[in-house]
Amino acid sequence: MIRLAHAAAALGIMLTLGSAGTCAADSGAKTIAASAPCRVTIPADLTQRPARWLGPCAKGAAGGLGVLRLGTGEPYQFFLGRMADGRPVEGC
Repeated sequence: MIRLAHAAAALGIMLTLGSAGTCAADSGAKTIAASAPCRVTIPADLTQRPARWLGPCAKGAAGGLGVLRLGTGEPYQFFLGRMADGRPVEGC
């Protein structure tokens, strides 16, 4: 849980500083169902599976600010940012 707290703190800092870059879902991105009932599109540069969206879910798809955590154990991969209809809008 400490790592999740670090990820949440990093998200807060990133949004406060306004340093979030744009992450577009490119042709290599995969859409999967996360371990929660939220559908997400995983950015192509993130390779671990499974994925879990830690944030708001509307109509079965990730939406709003949150953390996408990938992997089954440490070290996890993370996407920190904003999703819309299950797709990354901004973040890193």
